[in-house]
Amino acid sequence: MLNTLARPRLVIVWLLCVLSLSLTASAQQQASDDFNDQTDTGPQGVWTPYDPAIAGGGAEVRSFPPDGMGGFAYRLYGQAGTNNLALFQRGGSFRQEQYADFSVAADIIHHDEGLRGNSAFLAARITAPGALTTDGYIVGCTLGGPRNLQEIMLAIEFTGEINATTPDIATGGASLTPYLGASRRLRMYFTGIGTTFFSEVYDQTDLLEPIARSSFGDINHPSGTSGIGYLNAAFSPYAVDDVTFDNYFATGSTNIGILTGTPFVGFPGTPQVINLIPARQTLFYRPPGNGTNITFNVTTFVATNQINTNTLKLFLNGADVTSQLVLTPVGLPIIGTPNTNFFVKYTGTLTTNTIYQGQIVVLDFAGKGTTNNWVFDTFATNGTVTIEAEDYNYNGGEFQDNPPVSGLTPDGSQVNGGGLGYFDLQGVPCIDYNDLDRRGLDPGGRQQYRTMDKVGTAQARLVSADTLRPNYAASNVNDYVVYYCKAGEWLNYTRILSARFKPEGSGTAPG
Repeated sequence: MLNTLARPRLVIVWLLCVLSLSLTASAQQQASDDFNDQTDTGPQGVWTPYDPAIAGGGAEVRSFPPDGMGGFAYRLYGQAGTNNLALFQRGGSFRQEQYADFSVAADIIHHDEGLRGNSAFLAARITAPGALTTDGYIVGCTLGGPRNLQEIMLAIEFTGEINATTPDIATGGASLTPYLGASRRLRMYFTGIGTTFFSEVYDQTDLLEPIARSSFGDINHPSGTSGIGYLNAAFSPYAVDDVTFDNYFATGSTNIGILTGTPFVGFPGTPQVINLIPARQTLFYRPPGNGTNITFNVTTFVATNQINTNTLKLFLNGADVTSQLVLTPVGLPIIGTPNTNFFVKYTGTLTTNTIYQGQIVVLDFAGKGTTNNWVFDTFATNGTVTIEAEDYNYNGGEFQDNPPVSGLTPDGSQVNGGGLGYFDLQGVPCIDYNDLDRRGLDPGGRQQYRTMDKVGTAQARLVSADTLRPNYAASNVNDYVVYYCKAGEWLNYTRILSARFKPEGSGTAPG
């Protein structure tokens, strides 16, 4: 007969076993390396050098310089070639773990901005790495050169290394970034589930609003290893690259990643913000008004590094509203995770028809953490007319009042159009629009929404400042923007307005 007094112990043991198995299974899918052991073959995992440029004399040099935070980092230095046998300068290090679905991230803490074409990349689904054999994907980001005014983040698909494509380059696979100087520490993130891929680059200590983002679809490579590296954008065998990485993390879990709605961007142990409501760039937010107008979690994702709640701060439009925060500890069953995860709610009010610039500061007891900035607004939609910048008149003054969403989904499927919505309707020059661009039409590039007009239109994946509004999210259509604008250009809009209305224009028109 079972002793009833022993049942609670058995239940606890059973729960601990289940929890242990769950954590073990999760750990088997994850890989992390802070390089503080100053080796790439140690207990944090084995890195395999990727050094195809050695054939041209441009061998890769790997070292472990101080990271400026009391630890060490991983420097990859590609020497100048002595001949052209390597074709172009590239190199890196790849891990051993094999992933199909994946999320991979790493810090870029230093680079030599005096080098022409210097670029860093994250790699995924890599197979047969080597000179003229590499298959898989990389997302590369050019880094501040001697006279660069802008940089670019670009997805590249490799088959046999030299057979390269740039998937969805005009519809999300590339994104412009500002100049990225050597003193600006960055964090790159790359994730893929099935045939859909997404990447972002952040400031290292601000993990809410990315500097740039890109997305693409591709079917060529189902699984492989992940890693880090450099690729010289000048494509010269005599070029030099110099990039220092830190805090690498990768996982094969489909429960972690921006594509699943549960982003994990920072390195494990770094205090960061997740599950934020309203999310970054939320438009027309309607606060519930029940003491939970803003909610989020602060967490380190590990049980060994605690959050210093005395240093947690929330600012709204520059005002410190920390005193109106309520924190609730969140823990694992039975054993808990004391002070490593808190649910936080802001009990104060939010004013209607206001643009808010928020900032959340979360640190650990060593003073390390993140300062997270985001923007949202509380504009009311009742009694307003929203006009999309790309929905200008067509056929010499024709228009649609309150048109439905129209355009292409990420896989290229068309939603509405053909007169239902404004997608691919043709305007009349000098009546519906005036555009001074003398180049021809480029329907897959500059003209993605109104493909028969010279007006520059593109899906907002190309322009990180624009935001996917709820009606677009519900239709799975990325919003479009008007761009390539010049002085003297204009667009005509017609809508039927009631006697009392409040105009709220909507659109992005970068020059």
